[in-house]
Parts: sequence; C-alpha cells; structure tokens
Amino acid sequence: VPSGPPQLVAEFNAVGQGATVKAAVPSAKEAGRSGGVRLWQVDGDVKKTAQELTSRTGGKYSPVFQEGGAGRKMALPGGVIATFDDGVSATDAKIWAQKNGVKLGSKLNIGSNSYLVETDPGVAALDSAARLQAAGGVKSVTPNWWMEVTTR
Repeated sequence: VPSGPPQLVAEFNAVGQGATVKAAVPSAKEAGRSGGVRLWQVDGDVKKTAQELTSRTGGKYSPVFQEGGAGRKMALPGGVIATFDDGVSATDAKIWAQKNGVKLGSKLNIGSNSYLVETDPGVAALDSAARLQAAGGVKSVTPNWWMEVTTR
C-alpha cells in the first residue's frame, strides 16, 4: 500500500463550490483539482475524515496516498477489479459475487476476464480487495486506484 500525505482527502464527483465539505469539516481548505477530483487539506486523521465525509454527505471521499511516499497522488474512489481465470463464465462470476456479498459491475476491457466489483470508497476498498482475494475463486483482486496525471 502506498504511503501518503496525511493531510489530503480526495473528493470524487465534486460539484459546486465545496459547501458540503466545508459544512462537514469547517477547517478544510481546497488544495487543488485534478481530472474532476477535488483535493482538500484537512487536519487530523485523514482516514477518519474521509469516512465521516462519505457517511455524512453521501459523496465519495478517500485519503490521498502517494506512490513511493513522494510520487504521484493516488486515491480510492470505490470499487475493486476482480480478474477471473479465462474459463470462468459471467454467470459463475455473478455467483462468486453473491457468495461474497458484493455486487458485480460491468466487465472491463482490460485483461481477458475482469470485472468491476462495487465497494465503498477509501480504505474500505482496500479492505474489500484483501477480503475478496483471501476468499479465493479469483485470479486476482486489486483496488480501483485513481492516479493523478501530470503533464511534462
């Protein structure tokens, strides 16, 4: 898991001028935008703040991590990518999802048999990925990371 700057929270599907975040966390300061994601500088436990914002506002919030501690910013908008062996049918994948208490989303155009599995945003996505990988029946499960893109 990448380490991260402890002061940033990513807001996905940001709309308006941040009134919702400011109402929930009055000390929050906008720290930038990247590809439709708004970054907020917050005080205190960033994981707890992201979870509280998600539950209070119904929005999607995640702590911001940094690749290698100083690289590009990364966050978790929700969802994990489950890749199945080539012989696993869509029906079998749905049965696996039901058995594991998750909703199987759309089939992805990456790999040969990968699906987006719906999860909560933030650290909950990391926890879900670990739980689903440990449950077996899949080739791999990885969080659906958002990564900041910068131009050179």
